[in-house]
Amino acid sequence: ARFPPVHTTEGVAWSADGRWLGLMGTRSLRVVAATEAYEGCCELPTLGGEDGQGLRGFSFSPLGTCAATYELPSFGEASGDPKPNLGVWRLGTAPAPVTALECTCWPALKWMEDEEWCCFLARDEVQVFGGVAGLERGVPESSIACDRRLSTA
Repeated sequence: ARFPPVHTTEGVAWSADGRWLGLMGTRSLRVVAATEAYEGCCELPTLGGEDGQGLRGFSFSPLGTCAATYELPSFGEASGDPKPNLGVWRLGTAPAPVTALECTCWPALKWMEDEEWCCFLARDEVQVFGGVAGLERGVPESSIACDRRLSTA
């Protein structure tokens, strides 16, 4: 199989179940089916498009249902408001966006092994979502306040 170029070993990762291989380029994440002789599955674009700063990280959910892509934070020229820089995509031959969120650090998502719950680190709180369906709805089930004074990062 021929693979697209990547910049570092951080740009290559398998899903936990070994089903997917992710290859991160500057402008997209290419996901190939590792169990199907590395045939192409899908290509996930950046949220910022051609004008964006490009992908800086990605991860798979524990069961390989989704991939998350991370871009450096950026702001709207006119409004100055932060733009979404974390994309979550449902994987398959026709990938579908699950959500686009604004985050300040990577990794920003933590999943339970069965993907029943997912935590997202927002600006001043950890939001708890009911898995992929909860992320699609965009409404957290709960949240936990963050005390940044305790952060080691």
